[in-house]
Amino acid sequence: MGLFKTLLFLLLVYLIYKALKLILPIRRYIKEVNAKMRHEEALRGKRMEREGEVTVNYAPEQKKDIGKNEGDYVDFEEIKK
Repeated sequence: MGLFKTLLFLLLVYLIYKALKLILPIRRYIKEVNAKMRHEEALRGKRMEREGEVTVNYAPEQKKDIGKNEGDYVDFEEIKK
């Protein structure tokens, strides 16, 4: 019975070791992504307007050119039953 407990304990230690090897790189990746996001956010903040400044981006409507063959008026009559 003592051998079984020892093997079970070693198996448990091995599984914990493997789980930590899996989890630690993920945490490192998350930290790297957060650092990149903070860096990009800081760069974007420098390019943006000052606080309280208002800018309006206006794109005027473009007139649609309708050809002579398109958009003809069609007269219709109402049919009563």
